[in-house]
Amino acid sequence: MFKRVIAPLVASVLAISGAQAAELADGSGEGIVVFENATLHPVTSPTVDGGALVIQGGLIQYAGPMDEADYPESATIIDATGKHILPGLVDAHSHMGVYSWPHVEAHSDGNEMTTPITPHVRAEDAVNLEDEAFGKARAGGVTTVLILPGSGNMIGGEAVVVKLRPDALLEEMKFEGAPRHIKMAMGENPKRVYGGRGEMMYW
Repeated sequence: MFKRVIAPLVASVLAISGAQAAELADGSGEGIVVFENATLHPVTSPTVDGGALVIQGGLIQYAGPMDEADYPESATIIDATGKHILPGLVDAHSHMGVYSWPHVEAHSDGNEMTTPITPHVRAEDAVNLEDEAFGKARAGGVTTVLILPGSGNMIGGEAVVVKLRPDALLEEMKFEGAPRHIKMAMGENPKRVYGGRGEMMYW
């Protein structure tokens, strides 16, 4: 299955130019971009030294040994000698968007601490798409995040899995087919929140 390329990831790993990154991000483009002589880390198969990564229209068409790569002479060639290419990183426990930067009280939307059991609360209803953390995460190679409610409640609500696509609506960022998740927290945080109020932790 071909994977959508996240241009900021490739740009950060390979230090390519902004124009080249923009070409990668243009999913409607017909141009072919090839990274040559890179060290590829497929994760599900052995590392490929001196490999090639072929991208067309924002999709990876080939990743493997250079001598097996097939692309036209008109392709844009990027010398990736000494560079490493790997799949995007997954942040499996994130509060991006629900505790936005800068960290001020008005941006603290991760908890609905009115009662300790709130399974009906959804993190996606509080995600701030202008959170600077999204761009910083992309620059560090993170392409997928599980955004969770906070841990103030024993059951905090439903999480949402998103792809860090720039300049997109939340519905366009949501990971299609991802399993549903719910945040549960047992221990110090719920005790601190409700114990401090002298309230029992039950619904």
